[in-house]
Amino acid sequence: MRELVLALLLACAPVTAPRAAACTAAPPAAERGALDEINRFRARNGRAPLCYNSRTDAAARWLARDMAAKDYFSHTDGLGRDGGRRLAAFGYAWRWWGENIAAGYATWHTAIATWERSPEHRANLLSPHFREIGLGRAYRAGSTYGTYWTADFGARR
Repeated sequence: MRELVLALLLACAPVTAPRAAACTAAPPAAERGALDEINRFRARNGRAPLCYNSRTDAAARWLARDMAAKDYFSHTDGLGRDGGRRLAAFGYAWRWWGENIAAGYATWHTAIATWERSPEHRANLLSPHFREIGLGRAYRAGSTYGTYWTADFGARR
């Protein structure tokens, strides 16, 4: 009987979102709203917030700019690297990594809302493994999609 009572008490315990260590850096102003939106989505789904990281940010910005400049849409960049290799090239020693890309959307909000509805992208947004994020966007008039969006997720070794 004692095991049953204990199980009922545990089942009734309040569920709170996990806490993360305090973030020490802030993203550029243009991406602050996007990070806040992603972290609100994570909180609604019981996940800890992500912290901005300048190295994941540099990799994300580089991919968005490369896609815009060379008019392509792919996780494999113009140098043939996937996200993990690109993050390593920017000095991010990752244990876990993930990447979301989007193109053709007018705002961060529409890109993020689309990721939330896509099972693969949603998994990256909500992964409990990720601790940090970088966000990139680039626009090029005359390109196939106009605006390119990148979110690079990671957890360091």
